[in-house]
Amino acid sequence: MQIISFRITNFRSIVDTGWVNLSPDSLTALVGQNESGKTAVLSALAATFSSDRVHTDDVRQDSPPPEIWVKTKFTKSEIETAGAGVASSHARAALVAALKDDDGMVTWHFPSEIKGEPDLSMSVLIHSPDVHAIVDEVRERLRKTTLQQDDEHETPSVAAQAAGTATTANAPGSSASSATSPSSLAAAPGSAQAGAAPSAFAGEVEDPTAEAAEQLRQALFDIAPTVTMFSEDSGLLPNKIDISDDFKLAKTLGANAVRNFLSVAQIDLKKLVQNTDTRVRTGMLNAANKKISAEFLSFWSQTIGKSSKIQIKCSINNHPAAPAGVADKAGKPYLEFLIEDGGAPLYPQQRSRGTRWFISFFLQMKASELDAHNSFFLLDEPGANLHEKAQADVLKLLEKIKDSVGVVYSTHSPHLLDQKSLYRVIAVERDPDADGYPTKIIGAHALGAASTDTLSPIYTLMGANLSHQTAIKKKNNVILEELSAQYYLRAFWNLMGCNQDVNYLSATGVSNVEMLANLFLGWGLDFIVVVDDEPSGRTVFNTLKRDMFLGQDDWAQARMYKIKDCDGIEDLFCPFDYKKLILKDENLNIEKSNSQWAKKHGAAKAMHALQFMLDVESGKVGLADLSEKSRSNISKIVDEIVSRLKNYDKH
Repeated sequence: MQIISFRITNFRSIVDTGWVNLSPDSLTALVGQNESGKTAVLSALAATFSSDRVHTDDVRQDSPPPEIWVKTKFTKSEIETAGAGVASSHARAALVAALKDDDGMVTWHFPSEIKGEPDLSMSVLIHSPDVHAIVDEVRERLRKTTLQQDDEHETPSVAAQAAGTATTANAPGSSASSATSPSSLAAAPGSAQAGAAPSAFAGEVEDPTAEAAEQLRQALFDIAPTVTMFSEDSGLLPNKIDISDDFKLAKTLGANAVRNFLSVAQIDLKKLVQNTDTRVRTGMLNAANKKISAEFLSFWSQTIGKSSKIQIKCSINNHPAAPAGVADKAGKPYLEFLIEDGGAPLYPQQRSRGTRWFISFFLQMKASELDAHNSFFLLDEPGANLHEKAQADVLKLLEKIKDSVGVVYSTHSPHLLDQKSLYRVIAVERDPDADGYPTKIIGAHALGAASTDTLSPIYTLMGANLSHQTAIKKKNNVILEELSAQYYLRAFWNLMGCNQDVNYLSATGVSNVEMLANLFLGWGLDFIVVVDDEPSGRTVFNTLKRDMFLGQDDWAQARMYKIKDCDGIEDLFCPFDYKKLILKDENLNIEKSNSQWAKKHGAAKAMHALQFMLDVESGKVGLADLSEKSRSNISKIVDEIVSRLKNYDKH
């Protein structure tokens, strides 16, 4: 199951987000300044498939109550599971057919109504697949069955009783009211109604609508995701935790973390307590400690001192016969946790907040990954107390679990972003042109419209990781004007199947090309320079030709390449390819060149180039998708650069 998109209205700083698409790989990052609305988005989503509820403090002044819509996509096996939960064969067949016809898409509507302090009542309406249409199908099947029975037994037809139409449930923006339609499903997940088992449906024909709708609603809720706002406090391992006579953990802060520990370690608490053989119990826990510590260290790259690694240890003990002041615990079992490094054991609460947070986060995510039920987590500033290296460890763990656990997280840190996966990023900022400055959300496809301050983690990321992505080497260095050229050329190399070794280095602006070239010359590194054929690029070309290559044209031409007739590298594409493959909008009007259009409209050149590179690397775009003119231009620039790199030593 995936959560595909959402829409939020009238929630805190949000007036209306419109439909916002989440990342296709189920790992989405929200970036933006403080007070932009990132936490509001997470809190609103937390009030959907969970026990959380909207609070009256969340309501915007003089506005209608908040409403939230969520679109989900179910897999074939999940659709079949939903059908298995429907007692009526007619309703089951109609449900499975509708889900398959709609490619597994379901739209959920969470309207709220102010009824009292402090919470708002929430209901859930299923809009798609059209529950009413499914019910109509059930009615029609029953009607046909009844007519056949009438013909065989000459009994009065009850077709009239089964006849009738149901109002179609409407998606946001429709004129009809879903909340008042007869098959609206008004029950929140976790409520008594939502948790009830499906009623038996023997096929009565008086009016199957309500019964079928209840079965369909329950079946869909059974496969709906569980949304959780991650809380480090409830997930921090305790020093000790008691075990009751019925083999349950004491209801105390940290019990959830212990449950996660036992789940990841695959330990049955009852079997552990009942086994009186100390050797067996110790063996079980030693194996569990070794397993969890090894998995933890596969993500946690920090060391204590020179080389000490953290070990997570759990043991089972019994209270002494007469513990001071707690006589009722005498002889009863409890679990004890230690976090050890270099032979120095400390209780969890004696460790740093960052270390405790990461252990809590690790156990929660791994336990959810092992859980067969759909899990979806919301993380507000994960790793805020962590060093940048540990923040990178957080991202590594999220990458590992994203196929089984969906995540939306907010961050200000470039270390929690991947510059090759900017399709995951959603920009959140206040709209300066609207009354009250409401929150505005900008999807990954249009990040260029966000402010520089909003995108600062991304720009920092690009600069921070550039030296790691394109390490300066002794040979085959190509100095470029800007980052977008690097991404385009990496894509061109891939499209042409070129195996020439090359190291691209962006000068972050044409004015820096000359300085970088002089540094390389002084360091004794081999390099060539590639610039655009526009005034600034020509100036750099001519200056280097005069000062570095002593005015010798052959020498300069062999070490530099000016992309002919290109004000920007975007001009290598024909306008149609640029609109379709780069801007993703074939209806745009490009009057002159691609680069002039990009400059005029403030296009996010580096991000467009990065997305094109990702599309090429993933196989979404191939050479055959480009026009003959674009292919010719790409082939030429690759050949020009390769020839200079190969013949460098000859000049």
